[in-house]
Amino acid sequence: MREHMRRTCDEVWILDLGGEGRGGRTSENVFAIQTPVAVAVAMRRGGARPETPARVRYARIDGSRAEKLAQLDGIRGFGDVPWQDCPDDWQAPFLPPGAGSYFGLPLLTDLMPWQHSGVQLKRTWPIAPDAETLERRWRALMRTRSRADAFRETRDRTVAGRYSSALTGATAESDETPLAELPPNAAAPPIRRYAYRSLDRQHVLADGRLMDFRRPDLWRVHGDRQIYLASLLTKPLGDGPALVASADMPDLDHFSGRGAKDAIPLYRTADGSD
Repeated sequence: MREHMRRTCDEVWILDLGGEGRGGRTSENVFAIQTPVAVAVAMRRGGARPETPARVRYARIDGSRAEKLAQLDGIRGFGDVPWQDCPDDWQAPFLPPGAGSYFGLPLLTDLMPWQHSGVQLKRTWPIAPDAETLERRWRALMRTRSRADAFRETRDRTVAGRYSSALTGATAESDETPLAELPPNAAAPPIRRYAYRSLDRQHVLADGRLMDFRRPDLWRVHGDRQIYLASLLTKPLGDGPALVASADMPDLDHFSGRGAKDAIPLYRTADGSD
């Protein structure tokens, strides 16, 4: 989108009003929402010049909601705003370059270009601090009169659905028997260590039938040498650590309770050869 705007327009102005309602650096929003907002104005004189990047300017208004609205009300023209020029690289953020040597360093996502979302079960009962608790929960699920209710069905996983228990396509031993058809004495699935949150190591019933989004690519490269880095790669970081590492399979929200493609496997193979 940034490249498209640079190729389509001659000039772009971004007036950042902030308003982040989550994380460690919150600010008041001019609307009753938690997502930051900005005023964007883009213009073009005549036809597009797709080989000449638009000039992008940025400014930010801080303060309370009332203070932000008052500052906006006082703007009568573009000259009233202290704009800063942004880089003209085609896909560069609509933000001014930072000052200091830090901003000349390569991005972690450039050094390690494979980022992946963590595992998302959409239910918490297959996660527990110890294996004994998970075995008890599994036996309770098998004995209950309504497996559908106890299972916590979702759009992507039901007890009558037929899904592979294997966590990767390369796993030979796969059971596609629906959970509703398993006998009451069915053995519990394998139990594995699980990086539920940065400082919260749990165990998980490692069965694809229990996971809405099992992330087979991550399980395929999981091994004794694997290390996963986790951060917030698409959201602002708050106070505290900017990066954590774990040898256990990471949850989608492993880093801070909210995540996206924020897990970075160190190795691309389970044996650590690549």
